[in-house]
Amino acid sequence: MAEDQKSEVSETVESVIEKCKNLPAAQDASPEPPPDHRLFGRKKSVHQLLGGGEVADILVWKRPILSAGILGGMSVVYIVFEWLGCPVLSLLSTGALILVGALFLWSNIATFVKRSPLDIPMPRNISEEKALHAAKVVRDDVNLVLDMLHDVVQGKDVKLFLKVELALWILAIIGKWADFLTLVYLCVLLLLTVPLLLERHEDKVEHTLRRGYEQTRQLHTKLHDQVLAKLPQRLASREQKKSV
Repeated sequence: MAEDQKSEVSETVESVIEKCKNLPAAQDASPEPPPDHRLFGRKKSVHQLLGGGEVADILVWKRPILSAGILGGMSVVYIVFEWLGCPVLSLLSTGALILVGALFLWSNIATFVKRSPLDIPMPRNISEEKALHAAKVVRDDVNLVLDMLHDVVQGKDVKLFLKVELALWILAIIGKWADFLTLVYLCVLLLLTVPLLLERHEDKVEHTLRRGYEQTRQLHTKLHDQVLAKLPQRLASREQKKSV
């Protein structure tokens, strides 16, 4: 009898385990998909997506001294200007005044003390080719923004209008929470932490992003089918009623 009871208990436990494996939560915890089936079809690493150059090395902390120096310098600037309340213009002007005066005096005194003046690298004149290239890039970006604003104002693209409104609303909320210096510091902090997090914990972040992307795509599909797709019909019906 005891052996029969043990066998029945073991069978019950195994059946419960099998049912638990079929639950959605257990299915979400399944192994990660292979790298060639990642979100947006991405096959490159974070370092490669960032360009693989010196900037990418800094963002993923492959040059830890320089990355830490940039983060520490920005933290010092933020503390001095934001927490201590030092005026930015006055502090920058005073620092430039002292620096330029010290360099000027050293350049004139160096001849008397038989020392060579400091060889400070200064930027040369910008070539016409570089200036034209920069102007072309700026012109293309400005024209793209103007075309987008024209489509929004004329009411030609409902989706673009909603995206612009959402972006402006988010910027307005962020502007109430923080000033410009705080936003710059937060951007630098995110640039020096998010790529590092993605590089070292890529599998977990990829799984979370995939789930969020799927849920967002489902919500977008419902919004398009139930709201956006019906807007042109309603507008057309209203115009017909007005014409009648």
